[in-house]
Amino acid sequence: MKLKNCPFCCGEASLLRARGITDFWYVECTACRTRQLASNDEKEATTKWNTRTTDSASIRKMIKEGKTCEALATLQESYGKKGAEILELIMRNNYA
Repeated sequence: MKLKNCPFCCGEASLLRARGITDFWYVECTACRTRQLASNDEKEATTKWNTRTTDSASIRKMIKEGKTCEALATLQESYGKKGAEILELIMRNNYA
């Protein structure tokens, strides 16, 4: 299954495997380093990335409406701690 581009910077996405006691998979943007939360296998990681509910248009709309906290919560729900960095990137680069 082909990965969609990053919803925030349109960068190319990469499927990565982290090895440890338990291996897990995740997708990360090669440009801005946005990544999703870990998955148990390749298919699950790819599906999560390609069907995410968070997109840059909805985040930009929240920011323009002054709903920065809501935008942050939405990003953190999809991307964990990385959500704050993504929000900062969007606001710093005036993607909103």
